[in-house]
Amino acid sequence: MSHARRGLRERTGQAKDRCLSLWARAGTLLPVRVLRRFTAINGKNRMIILASQAFTALVPLLLVIASIASGHEHNHLATSLISRFRLQGQAAVAVRTLFSKPPDAAGGFGVLSIVLLLFSVLSLARTLQNTFEMAWSLPARGLRGTLYGIGGTALFAMELAAVTLFASLLRGIPGGAVATWLARLAESVLVWLLLQYVLLSRRIPWRRLVPGALLAGAGQLGITVYSAVYMPGLIAANSARYGIIGVSLALITWLLIIAAAVVAGAAAAAELAGQPLILSE
Repeated sequence: MSHARRGLRERTGQAKDRCLSLWARAGTLLPVRVLRRFTAINGKNRMIILASQAFTALVPLLLVIASIASGHEHNHLATSLISRFRLQGQAAVAVRTLFSKPPDAAGGFGVLSIVLLLFSVLSLARTLQNTFEMAWSLPARGLRGTLYGIGGTALFAMELAAVTLFASLLRGIPGGAVATWLARLAESVLVWLLLQYVLLSRRIPWRRLVPGALLAGAGQLGITVYSAVYMPGLIAANSARYGIIGVSLALITWLLIIAAAVVAGAAAAAELAGQPLILSE
């Protein structure tokens, strides 16, 4: 009996050693290291905060743009969104209503509204920058760093506009679809390279940012495909069920996915660059 118990203990110990060895090997894999860094910087909460701040900043900003750029009868922003997501019927009506100025509305935006909008944009910029700083285990840079964060957020917004511009310019030409995807990839990689450099306050050399920029550019193309395939149905279903509020819910879902990709991309970029993970106390 004692011999059988001894043999069982040996087999159990060997199995435990093999499991520990496999676990140690798995810890060296890039996905596991990215997940570990994502968890260490509290990535789940960060993506939720980033998405909520993006919603409170971008939706009012889009409404301001719609009010300035559109007349009572022509809403170019709503038309662009409807074309972008190929919306029809009630979904198109809901989007046009959401971004339209009421016919009897008069006057512009008050000072308080503008101040709140600026505060929302600044909060979004600071959260975006802090996410990259935490992922790279870098300390905050105070006011100077905040200016870099604002510049990075503005660059990100311009990059989204540039993607749409590229698509519209290349649409309809021979080989336009292929040229559009290649142009988007090249433009996305270049912008993400510059974006990381700015958000990290120029503390990381360019060469160490290249792998993360390549990954972010590819990820952005993936989100573009998701947006084209999944978002039209989601907006149509939500608008049919909840009306204008359904469009807002669909936008929140979209922003959550983008925020998750941004936070995970920041963690992956730091891992690809071999940046040590330093946990703050």
